[in-house]
Amino acid sequence: MKANFHIHSSFSDGGKNVYQTMDIMANHGFDILSITDHNTVEGCVEALDFCRSRGIEYYHGVELTTYPVPEVIAGIDYTYAMHILGYGIDLEKMRQHLNIYEYRKQQMLGELIDLLIADGYGIRKKVLYADNRISDRTLIAKELIDIKHACSMNDAFDNILNTQRYVRFARFPLPPDETIDAIHHADGIAVWAHPYNLKRGGNTLFSDAQVASMAKALVGFGLDGMETYYRKFNEKQIEFLSLLADDLSLLKSTGSDYHGRVCQEDVLLSQSDLIERYTEKCFSFVSALRQKALKKIK
Repeated sequence: MKANFHIHSSFSDGGKNVYQTMDIMANHGFDILSITDHNTVEGCVEALDFCRSRGIEYYHGVELTTYPVPEVIAGIDYTYAMHILGYGIDLEKMRQHLNIYEYRKQQMLGELIDLLIADGYGIRKKVLYADNRISDRTLIAKELIDIKHACSMNDAFDNILNTQRYVRFARFPLPPDETIDAIHHADGIAVWAHPYNLKRGGNTLFSDAQVASMAKALVGFGLDGMETYYRKFNEKQIEFLSLLADDLSLLKSTGSDYHGRVCQEDVLLSQSDLIERYTEKCFSFVSALRQKALKKIK
C-alpha cells in the first residue's frame, strides 16, 4: 500500500492541473491520495471523481497557512508562515473558513500596498492584481525586487516588509488555534505540515528542540497529528519526529509535497519502497480517516 497525503495542483502553486496531477500519482501506483492545495479546496471534487474512476482511496484535504504559536520560541513570531494540513474535511464547512481567511488577507494586503505606494515604492497595482487577487506577501516581495527596491526575497522581507512600519500586515492568516479549530469544525483531522520548515521570504529550519516546543504548544490547541514522514527530511529527523509523535500521542502522516515538477516525479519512482514503508507506519492515521469516512456515510 502506498499513500501520498501532500499534493498540490494548479489551484494553488502546483505546476499541473488536478487531472494531470492525479494521473501521475495513479501511474506511480499510489493507493491512497489527498489533494492539499494552499488555502483552497476547489480541486477536491475533481480529484475525488478521478480517484473513484481509478479505484483509488481518496480523502479531501487542504493546507492552511497560519503562523507559529507566539512566544514559544525566541525570535519566531507571526511574520513567519507555518502550515497545518486538514484531512477528511467537509468542503462546505471548510469554505466558510476560507472565505473569512481570504477576505482578511485581501483587506490587509491591499492596505499594505497602499501604504508602500504612499511611501514612494512605486508598486504597480496592475501587476499585482493581474489575477484580481493577491496570493500573499511573496507576490509583493517579488514586485519590490522587479522594481529594484530589493535584491532578493530575504532582502525584501527583512529590510522592507518585516520592518516596524509594515510588519503588522504580516498578520493576515488566522492564528494557529483558530486554524486547528477551523479544521475540526469542518470535521477534519489537523496535521502539522513539514514540522522542521518555516517560511519568511526564504526557508527557515527549526531545530529538534524547537520542533518539540512548538509541537507541545500546538497539541494544547488540539493538534491531531504530524507529517512525520516527509520526503525532504533525513532519517535522523524522521526518527525524531516519529518518537515525538509517540510521546505526544499524535497521528503520523506521510507526504511528498508534490508540486508537479519532473524532479519530484523521479523521487516518487526512486523512493517507491520507502514510501510503502512509511505508509505502513501511518496505519493509525489511515484508520482514523477511514473511520471518519464511515461516520459520514452513516
